[in-house]
Amino acid sequence: MIERALRAMTERVTAVLFSLVLAACGEGVLLNPVGPKGSGGASSGAACTSWSLLPTTYPGGVEDYSVTAADFNGDGILDLAAANYYAGTVAVFLGLDGGLFGPPTTFTAGGTPSCIATGDFNGDGGIDIAVVNSNDNAVSILLGDGRGGFVQAPIRFAVGNDPVWVTEADFNEDGIPDLAVANSYDDTVSILLGTGAGRFAAQSPFLTGLGPNSVSVGDFNGDGHMDLAISDFGNVKGTGNTVSILLGTGTGAFGPATLLAVGEAPFFAAVADLNNDGLPDLAVTNNFTNTVSVLLGLGDGGFAPQTTFRLGARPTMLGAADFNGDGIPDLVATNAGDNTLSVLLGLGDGGFAPQLIVPTKGLGPYGLVVDDFNRDGHSDVAITDIESGDVTVFLDSCQ
Repeated sequence: MIERALRAMTERVTAVLFSLVLAACGEGVLLNPVGPKGSGGASSGAACTSWSLLPTTYPGGVEDYSVTAADFNGDGILDLAAANYYAGTVAVFLGLDGGLFGPPTTFTAGGTPSCIATGDFNGDGGIDIAVVNSNDNAVSILLGDGRGGFVQAPIRFAVGNDPVWVTEADFNEDGIPDLAVANSYDDTVSILLGTGAGRFAAQSPFLTGLGPNSVSVGDFNGDGHMDLAISDFGNVKGTGNTVSILLGTGTGAFGPATLLAVGEAPFFAAVADLNNDGLPDLAVTNNFTNTVSVLLGLGDGGFAPQTTFRLGARPTMLGAADFNGDGIPDLVATNAGDNTLSVLLGLGDGGFAPQLIVPTKGLGPYGLVVDDFNRDGHSDVAITDIESGDVTVFLDSCQ
């Protein structure tokens, strides 16, 4: 099954790149996440004398690609939602006390949902879902009922060709969530401005590098407007091997892309302050070279050249949080090629210690989200496995 999934996601690349992983998604949690996605990576403020990640696996759907965390039923406990690509559904796992989760409830999400974002799209105070439908060139909106369910059939909006990623933020600064969608075949990012009623205006496309595969958000030049960092994985037109930076104007428009060199087949670009200087930096998983590229932000929209650190085989998603309680950001990545997580403990200057390997319980770990699921002040990890369709939650046992 995992071979079939990987093949299905690589039909858009050339014969030279035929075996690449391409279109999976999960929301690698940023240290300063934008939008109502949960509390993000947590830290208790006290260094751990010992720590580990303790797994619990929950049966999910059919080839879960993406996972995100939000409080869908308003009980103050984080829940999980996973995109079931071949089933055309979203599976919602309601959170319980102690970082546990109930069985999934599935909801129709349109064809081939591959990535999930959350936000209050209709202004009713509840959490809604946006999913990209890769084969349908659309994004679907599921409006939440505030009780962990959804009130009607998905509402669909057209985007570009072969969409693979969706991210929520307020790009025109009107207080209403908007969407950014990476269109892999078009080499564009579509911006859909929200109306506040669960609807979105027609897309406005902006050019990126080749084969955009993820979209992350941060203020890279300090002007108070949201900018975009997009990993350019590559497509049938060639290899990407760049990250595109598009500086926002605060009106929902963006300037031309600046391309930054990273490793081969960059899968996901996370935004976090990795050296504690108050400026957003980038961490990028390079799927072909089994590395993460760290690019330290300069504060003017530019970034220093990459420094690379070793990961496991075929890394996909990445999250940033303080796992050992020393106040320094660490990184965690899913490695789809060897069924592991890589944890890199931060040194405080943008550098990282050699990776620690954490085996996963399933095959093909892909999607990833970091948050404090048991509310103990420490960062936990949830991942999806595209082979089993399961979701596994790793609770941080920081002592």
